[in-house]
Amino acid sequence: MSTRWEWLVSDESAYSRSAILRIVIRVVVLFAIFNILYLLVQPLDLSSLTLYNRVFPGRLRFGWARDAGTKAPLVNEFRLSRLIADHVVSAPKQPNEYRVIFLGSSDVWGAINDRPEDTVPVLIDKMGMKTADGRLLRSYNLAYIYADGFKDLLVLDQTLRQVDKPDLIVFTVNSYTFNPTVITHPLALNNPDNALRLKQEYKLSGIPLNGVTESPWIATHNFWAERSDVVAWLMNQAYGLTWTESQVDYPQLKAYPGLPYEGMIGWQNRRPGVLDAVISLTAQYHIPLLFISVPVDYASPFSQWIQGQAQQADIPLLDCSSLLPPKYFTDTQLHLNPEGHQLFAKKISGWLQSWLVDPKLQGQTVTYCPSWEM
Repeated sequence: MSTRWEWLVSDESAYSRSAILRIVIRVVVLFAIFNILYLLVQPLDLSSLTLYNRVFPGRLRFGWARDAGTKAPLVNEFRLSRLIADHVVSAPKQPNEYRVIFLGSSDVWGAINDRPEDTVPVLIDKMGMKTADGRLLRSYNLAYIYADGFKDLLVLDQTLRQVDKPDLIVFTVNSYTFNPTVITHPLALNNPDNALRLKQEYKLSGIPLNGVTESPWIATHNFWAERSDVVAWLMNQAYGLTWTESQVDYPQLKAYPGLPYEGMIGWQNRRPGVLDAVISLTAQYHIPLLFISVPVDYASPFSQWIQGQAQQADIPLLDCSSLLPPKYFTDTQLHLNPEGHQLFAKKISGWLQSWLVDPKLQGQTVTYCPSWEM
């Protein structure tokens, strides 16, 4: 045996209880010091600690890896500050840029076989639209999986706090935006401070936040509590190599032939006050707000409700809920195939161009897309 390893076996007293206790105490002390340093630095809350928009291109949409068993070149990322930091919207705003952000759910995020560049906001971004003063319209996809208006409020609030001020906010909605299938959205669960603050600030008493609790800051921000977040952050940064090389951020699933028209479905507002909160937040930052009712393969009383809300608030609404026939939908009556995104983007671009010229749209609050013929 090499002499340099003799210390391991030369002194049996080294393995006494007192020696082991000293080792344990040292480990505990070192871990405590590390935790204190971690609390002081708080690396996961610093959006500057990302390789995206620096070494790697920014992501075109928020990262989402579906279920744990799905093979995807990213991990499920739920902390809003990190989602936004990795997104291309965090890049500095250019002097000649007219910045538009799109809020919404999986129908705009793009699902099933929609690549990031297939989605409506990215398609609009590539059209080279310009404002009357010559600025280039840049469009950003800030939609996120699972429809929930409170989730959109969370995304909007954090975005306005973290990145350069946008010039226009487009809120894409469907009947599930205010009648979600999820009780508490994952973004609310994983950003409890934001969720509780917004609920209190806008007096959203009807918003269920099951599992969202206010804990002592130290209890939730130490390394042990955030160890899974550390792993997710490191993995997502590493996946920047895959994103740079392939521009693929989600596995391509099987193709769907489209679903039959579902007819009328019920609706009720399970997110009371959220739409008013979005309106109030945009007004606070003095940013224009537009509504778009996305194509769906069903009818719902929601259409009349959102039209009434738009007219009451005097906010332009583009109602495209009846724009597309079933062949443009995939696994649900909400998800569009790439061809559906293209047709939808063309309707939006024409309406946006008209709005840029005349924000009052000649006094027409609600604009209807042509309906497909059954």
